[in-house]
Amino acid sequence: MVESYTPKEFIPVETSIHVFQAESSWNQLATNEKLYAYYMARAAWEGSKISWFQRSYESPALFVLLKLVFCQGIDTLKERATKDGVSETEWRQFLAYSAAVFQNCGNFKSFGDTKFVPELSMEQFLAVVKSSQAYVDKTHEIELILSRTLAEIYSEEKPLA
Repeated sequence: MVESYTPKEFIPVETSIHVFQAESSWNQLATNEKLYAYYMARAAWEGSKISWFQRSYESPALFVLLKLVFCQGIDTLKERATKDGVSETEWRQFLAYSAAVFQNCGNFKSFGDTKFVPELSMEQFLAVVKSSQAYVDKTHEIELILSRTLAEIYSEEKPLA
């Protein structure tokens, strides 16, 4: 069986991230419909967690890392990262990579076996992470995650079967 694996795949910074407003639609639902939608969404979220473990060794830790990094709010993180020397392009590369990781439940595209890696350098990836409030508050935990997964996040090697 031939496996499809393309190393050095990036998520383009031009990738759109859409925000949608669901409040007006939500308000038109009856109470039982809202409960149905709520519990279906919860079930889907709980079930999706297994995907993180099926993608790659580093995917579950990457999920935790990015959730921690973004918990302070995106605007504050961007302000702190750019103050620490991250360019606008590098910030957009970090954001595109992070959005793709969350969308795909890991660092492999959900429609194939293609791994994608951050387009920004490892040093600038670390600069964004270290500029976060989470890094200040949970330095030990984040350093532990990074020590065990950073090389894998950037690895272009085909994963072991």
